Amino acid sequence: MSSTPRSDRSLDGDSPITEYSIDDVTFLDRPTTDNITNLLESRYNKKDQSQKKSPQVYTYLGDALIFVNPNDIKETEGLYKNSVMHFYHKKLPFARAPHIFSIAENAFRTMKETRQPQTIIVNGESGSGKTESSKLILKYLTVVSQNGPSSYFVKHVLTESNQLLEAFGNAKTLHCDNSSRFGKYTTVYFGFGDRIEGGKISTILLEKSHITNQRKKERNFHIFYQLCRGADRSMKEEFNLHDPSEFLYLNSTETVIDGVDDMREFKKTIKSMDSIGFSSNDRKEIFRVVAGILHLGNIQFLEGNSKDRAEIVENDALKWASLCLGVQPNQLKHALLARTLNTEEKVVTFQTAVQARFNRDALAKGIYERLFLWIVQKINSVIKPKTKKMVTKIGILDLYGFEIYPSDNSLEQLNINFVNEKLQQHTLKLLQQEKDEYVKEGIFNMDLFTILSKELKKDFLSDFDTINDCISCIEDKPLGIYSLLDEEDYLNVSGDERYLAKLKENLKKSNSFEPARFKSTTFSLKHFAAKVDYNVTDWVKKNKDTLFKDLIDAMCKSSSDLVQELFKPLDDFYSGRESKRRLQETIVKQFKRDVNKLMNKKLKGKIHFIYCIKPNYEKKALKFDKKLITNQVKCLGLSSISIFKQHGFFFKMDYPKFFAKYKALSPKTWPSSSADFDIEELKSKIRSILAETKIESNNYAFGKTEIFLKTP
Repeated sequence: MSSTPRSDRSLDGDSPITEYSIDDVTFLDRPTTDNITNLLESRYNKKDQSQKKSPQVYTYLGDALIFVNPNDIKETEGLYKNSVMHFYHKKLPFARAPHIFSIAENAFRTMKETRQPQTIIVNGESGSGKTESSKLILKYLTVVSQNGPSSYFVKHVLTESNQLLEAFGNAKTLHCDNSSRFGKYTTVYFGFGDRIEGGKISTILLEKSHITNQRKKERNFHIFYQLCRGADRSMKEEFNLHDPSEFLYLNSTETVIDGVDDMREFKKTIKSMDSIGFSSNDRKEIFRVVAGILHLGNIQFLEGNSKDRAEIVENDALKWASLCLGVQPNQLKHALLARTLNTEEKVVTFQTAVQARFNRDALAKGIYERLFLWIVQKINSVIKPKTKKMVTKIGILDLYGFEIYPSDNSLEQLNINFVNEKLQQHTLKLLQQEKDEYVKEGIFNMDLFTILSKELKKDFLSDFDTINDCISCIEDKPLGIYSLLDEEDYLNVSGDERYLAKLKENLKKSNSFEPARFKSTTFSLKHFAAKVDYNVTDWVKKNKDTLFKDLIDAMCKSSSDLVQELFKPLDDFYSGRESKRRLQETIVKQFKRDVNKLMNKKLKGKIHFIYCIKPNYEKKALKFDKKLITNQVKCLGLSSISIFKQHGFFFKMDYPKFFAKYKALSPKTWPSSSADFDIEELKSKIRSILAETKIESNNYAFGKTEIFLKTP
C-alpha cells in the first residue's frame, strides 16, 4: 500500500518534479477531454535545459498510462537506460513518476503476487509509438526477470526478433514511417523463480495487399528496400538486384524514408537473423524468395492476337522470377496465363491480361504471406518453453491503430478499424464488470454515475450502444458486412455495385451504416472513434484472394526447399492442422477467426493499458497539435475512463488475505491470525491497519467480502 500523492513523485529520486505538479489526469478536478488535453500539453511542452530534463511524455491515468509520442529519440533517450529500469523495479506501484516501466513493473509484480496471467494492451493511432512502447515493455521484462539456464537465450531472441519482424511486417505509410501492417501478441512465459522460460509470437493477419498496392508517399515492406540497397555485390549479381526504382512493386511511389539508411538496416536485419539462429543458407534462401517476388512483379502482360488470351511481354523478369523461385520458366508462364479446371476431363482455360495480372499479384502475396508466417514459426520454434510446467505469463498486445485516410478507405482499413472497435468494446466491458462488482459488494456509488452523466452529457457506458451496433453491422450473420461479402465469394460473383446494393438493403435499419447519396461504390460507418467513408471497389476480388491450383502446383515442384516448404499442401507450417482450411478461406474469415481468438483466449487475467497519442500529422519532433490530440483523447474515451477511475477503486483484496499481508503494520493486529476473527471483527482490525497507515476514510470502502482502496 502507498499513500504517495501523485504530485510528489520524482524520476531522479532527489526532489519532487514540482513544475509538473499534476502527473495523473484523475487528479484533475474535472477530467474532461479539453482539460486532459491541456494537462498533456503543459507537460509535453515543458523542458528545462539547465537541469537536462526532457519533455514529460508520460502521464498516469490512474493505474493506466498516457504516452504522447515526442517523435524524437534524442529528447527521451535518457529515459530508457538500464539504471532507470532498476529505479522502477521492486518499487511500490506508481510511487515513481509516470513511466512505461511503472506499468511494466506493475504487471510483473502483480503476476508474481497472484500467479495469474497479465496482459499489457498498447493502444493508439498509427504513428503514436505503440510498437516502440511494446519493445520497451519487453526490454524491461527481460532485464528485471531472473536468469536461468535457458532464460538468457530466450530473452535475447525475444528482443532481437523485433528487428526481423519489422523488416518483413512494417512499412512506411502516410501516418507512420514504421507502421506495423500486422497485429502482434507476444507471450512471455515465466517459470519458478520468476525466470523467463519461453515465449511465443502470435500474429493477426498480415496486410499482404501492401505488396502490390501502396498509396502515394508510402513504401512497400522495408525488407525489399533493405535487400536492394544492402545486399553485397555477389548477392546482387546472383539475384539480379537493382535499385528499388527498377521494380514495379516498389517504384510507383516513394522509395526512401528521411533519416533511414536501408543499407544499415539490412545489416541489423542480418544480425537479428544470426542471433535468432537462422543459418547462412536460411538467410540466402529467404532473400532469394524476396528477390523472386520483386522479379515476379516486373512480369508484364498484353492482350494477344485473341483478346481473351494474354501474352507475356518479352523481358528478363520471367527468367529471373523463375530462377529465384526455383521453378521452370515455362511452368511459371503456363500457371500465370492459363487455368486448369478439374472436371471429368481436364479443361484448360486461358487468361486475359487482367486475369494474368491478378494471378501474378495473388502469387506474390501468397508467397510473401507464407514466408512471413514461416519466419514467425521459426522464431517460435527456438523460444518454445522446454517444459509445460509454466507458472504464469505476461502478454503484450501491439495492434495496428485505428486508420482513416482522406479518401478510398478500403477493406484493409475496415479490418483494422474493426479490431480496434472490438478492443474498445473489451475495455468498456471491463469497466462494466467493475461496476457490477461494486453493486455485488454493496459499495456501488450512484453519485459516481450521476457525475459521469453530467460531465459527459450522456449516460456512462452508453458508448456500448454505438460500439455494439457498429460491430454487429460488420460481423453479424447472415446479413453483416463480412457475411454479405463472403456470400459474393460463395455465389462466385464479383460485382462491387451488386455487393453495395445488398449492404444498403440489409443494413438500412442500422444506426451505424450510411449509404452515400451520390457515389455508387461508397458507404459510411459510424465507429466509436469516428465516422469513416469506405470505398468497396475491388472488395469482392480482394476477399477471394484466390491462388489457383496451377500456381500452387508450380511452387510445390520448386527446386528450392524453402519454397516447397512454404507450399506444403497438407502440413501447416504455422498453425498446426488448419492449413488446408485456412488457405481456402476468404480474407475476412481468416481475420474474424484471428480477432475472436485474440479476444476470447488471449486477453485473460489482469489487463494493463497504455494509451499512445500521435502528436502531429507531419511527424515533427515535439510539435503538439492540440486539435489532433483532443480528438484522440476523445476517441480513446480517456475522459470516461478517467472519471470512472477517479471515483472508483484501484486496489481490492478479500479480508483474510489483506489482514494476513498487512497485519504487521499495526500493533493492534500483530501477530494474530485472520482465522481468529469473523468478517465483522476482521473489518474492525483492518480499520486499525488503515488508521496506522494514515489512509483517509474517503479513500477506501468495505464491501461484503473485500476491501477496496483508491490508492495502490
